[in-house]
Amino acid sequence: MTDETAIRKTLDGYYRAFSTLSVQAILPYLHQPALLVGPLGAIPLPTPSAVEPIFGPVMESLRGRP
Repeated sequence: MTDETAIRKTLDGYYRAFSTLSVQAILPYLHQPALLVGPLGAIPLPTPSAVEPIFGPVMESLRGRP
């Protein structure tokens, strides 16, 4: 498997996991400790339990969309 194929396979898996809108489904793709960088700055994600308060509301808002 080429590097590009491996990257595509991993991204496809992440997209499928994220589309379930389950925080638990994306945890295997987030290796802790992690650092999420966004418009509000850097957010540390030292453990899997730190992921829920960040991604939970995002996924909940996506669930409400048509």
